[in-house]
Amino acid sequence: MTKEQYAKMKADTDAHLAKIRAEPGYEEVLAEVRSEVESATLLATIIEKSNLPQREIARRMNVSQPYVAQLKKGRKITLPTLFRLADACGIHLRISAAAAL
Repeated sequence: MTKEQYAKMKADTDAHLAKIRAEPGYEEVLAEVRSEVESATLLATIIEKSNLPQREIARRMNVSQPYVAQLKKGRKITLPTLFRLADACGIHLRISAAAAL
């Protein structure tokens, strides 16, 4: 690929991304996606930091091991289930909120 071809491809990509970012609702969708990624990361971190086998976490939560595997992969869960998972893993979970200014 020549420098000119690369520059054109980059310019086309940048223009396309700018068009997407200008769409109504873009920021809301982006925030939702970021939230889902952060949630999936939190679930995986809780499970990994526990150093417990998924089977033991499942026993403590009274769920199946495949369910715990799904949690580790980022399955959406309710807040009460998140607290149950943390408790089963021996992790104290604290959630706080602050008003946006």
